Amino acid sequence: MLGQTNQISQLEDIMVRNNFFEKFGLSRIGVFGSTARGEVSNDIDILVEDNVDYRLLSVLKNELQLLTNKRIDIVIAKYANPIVLHRAKKEIIYVTMH
Repeated sequence: MLGQTNQISQLEDIMVRNNFFEKFGLSRIGVFGSTARGEVSNDIDILVEDNVDYRLLSVLKNELQLLTNKRIDIVIAKYANPIVLHRAKKEIIYVTMH
């Protein structure tokens, strides 16, 4: 669990320090998958529930990949496969502005 807390805290710090919530019009993001479960992984799965232009999310993805040195997978809730969305919501950890 320590790995999970550390990875989530680092992501939150990056999001806040770089004003990504404001810059991309996000109220929060959800982390799911291996990162949320505290497993070692080379990627971070992010769920976005806000109504945000997918082109902006592409920029967010690229910036987060550079800052975390991890592959970022972004799932937009309103377009997500229901099975993926259900699985994500069972393990999601939200990252918000403080």
